[in-house]
Amino acid sequence: MRFPWISVDPLLIVALVVLAGMGRLAAGLLFLGLVLLHEIAHALVAHHYGLRVSRVELTPFGGRACIPELTVLDPSVEISIALAGPFCNLLLAAAAPALAGMAGHLLDPALLSMWTVVNLSLALFNLLPGLPLDGGRVVRALLASRVGWTQATRRLAAAGQGLGLLVTASGGILLWNNAGLPGFSFLLTGVFFWIAARSESRAGSLSFQRYVLQKTSGLGNWLTGIREGRWLVVHEEEPLQMVVQRLLPHRYHWVVAVDGRGRPRALLNEAELFALARRHGLAVPVKAIVEASRRASPAH
Repeated sequence: MRFPWISVDPLLIVALVVLAGMGRLAAGLLFLGLVLLHEIAHALVAHHYGLRVSRVELTPFGGRACIPELTVLDPSVEISIALAGPFCNLLLAAAAPALAGMAGHLLDPALLSMWTVVNLSLALFNLLPGLPLDGGRVVRALLASRVGWTQATRRLAAAGQGLGLLVTASGGILLWNNAGLPGFSFLLTGVFFWIAARSESRAGSLSFQRYVLQKTSGLGNWLTGIREGRWLVVHEEEPLQMVVQRLLPHRYHWVVAVDGRGRPRALLNEAELFALARRHGLAVPVKAIVEASRRASPAH
């Protein structure tokens, strides 16, 4: 495995300098090390599935394993990668007694206690159901099989923004009650979390567009073996984007376009659907692209 390079946010260096000035550098380095192990767990599982991890990013607010390849095609892969981080922290927390037995005389008891608390906190916080947290990715993968990838991403990103506002409000309350550093940390973390959740919503849409391009370009063996089929019935005035967003991972789709009276106007298979999307864009109504396709076809 070619290990991904580690990107360190300059603000993280500033934060460590501040912690050193406060005499809490050891605690800061412990937290950073456990976050790094959390992200390495994500990277190892991604590598197991043949996905490339370009880098691991570390910031004062956490970390992220950057995986350029799409997991939109296989929700089970995203679930496995997402759960690897929290599972790693739970294992590390469970190993605390053994660590104390082997090297307890060499370690500060306060750091041993912090080892357990930080690992449990990282695991439980990351399992909350909102993007960009691991729990949000698990729920999105499960929800995508019912409502489609794009809609699931939007819902979980909105949940993540709600969590960000909650953390920000908690920081404000702590500051109001003169809890200086904890309140300030909560406030900044909440703002960062809200911004990250909003970015996830936009990134999800871009990922789905890449998924469309991947299918229409014939990249990868996305249709091999046996796939389940699925029918969609849509009104002919609906934009193609609304149809594409309802496509589910690991399914092959047929689309029936109907008029206002429910009468079938066109039958499109998935290959035709994506070819039309590439040729005409996603904002055009289904009716318009079907008619344009018929005019361009010699058979009509």
